[in-house]
Amino acid sequence: MKQKEMSSNTVFYENLKSLIRLANESLQFTQMQHNEFHEKLLNKNYKEYDIYESSHLQNADWILLNSIFTSMFSHLEYKLYLFCKAIEKSNYFRIKIDNLNGSTLEKYFNYLNLVANIESATRKQKNYQNLTLFQKVRNKIVHNGGMILTNKKENLEAHELYKFLQDKKVVIAGRSGIIRIINIDFLEDFSLLCRQVCDEIGKEIDEKVLLT
Repeated sequence: MKQKEMSSNTVFYENLKSLIRLANESLQFTQMQHNEFHEKLLNKNYKEYDIYESSHLQNADWILLNSIFTSMFSHLEYKLYLFCKAIEKSNYFRIKIDNLNGSTLEKYFNYLNLVANIESATRKQKNYQNLTLFQKVRNKIVHNGGMILTNKKENLEAHELYKFLQDKKVVIAGRSGIIRIINIDFLEDFSLLCRQVCDEIGKEIDEKVLLT
């Protein structure tokens, strides 16, 4: 892959659009199943209340959207990695990506900002702070069973993700704070943030590194 291809955001943005489209289409299908199930109940076509079918339909939407969000975040991580590789291949810098430690987000932003002097990748920017909140949501889903709290004695409402998720209209279920993404807006907000960040970084890489 050429450096210009690595700094381009076209494929990344198409992948985000595809995942949001998948979310929309899947939610429409799930809603259709909901409607059919309720119609059968009202018409008494079910001799017994189907607990399994009801449970499946109650959980299908958030399980789906949680999974799509984690996929979107993985695409972001790969895009940031490609930015770093484009710089690494330029041969202007002796420091390599693998020389740095930290989480993927932290490492890639440090490489872009501290090594390549990409100002839009500074960790002091508000966009970076917002990305870290989305990252923490992703980590809770992937590594903690979707629960905000591990210790139920902790104060759920005092956790930094509680207000963030409430503002994004994400369901926080039970005392452990199980994260249930139930609306496309959360995914679209994340996609918009990704575009803002990657537009700025990609443009600066082209101007400072690949065109010099």
